[in-house]
Amino acid sequence: MTVRDLVRRFSSSPPVLAATSAATLATAVTGSLATDVESRWYRRRELPPWQPPRLAFPVVWTTLYLDIAVTSAATLTRLRRTDPRTRVVSGSRSA
Repeated sequence: MTVRDLVRRFSSSPPVLAATSAATLATAVTGSLATDVESRWYRRRELPPWQPPRLAFPVVWTTLYLDIAVTSAATLTRLRRTDPRTRVVSGSRSA
């Protein structure tokens, strides 16, 4: 899938992408506020030798959360177009 395909897919549903992005951002912020990697418990843990470096985590989690938001928006958009029962849930009451 190209960037042009993504733009075309979401051009008719920016509110869905905005909603999934907001929900994903709220989840990411909540998770980061609830995590304390400097805690005594975490520092005492015996970490495996294959644990990635600390710098990898923000890159990987940001990419993962971005993928979750876009995939969720694509799924909701497709459902809204193909299943009339989801129209009320996604905010569009017209058939």
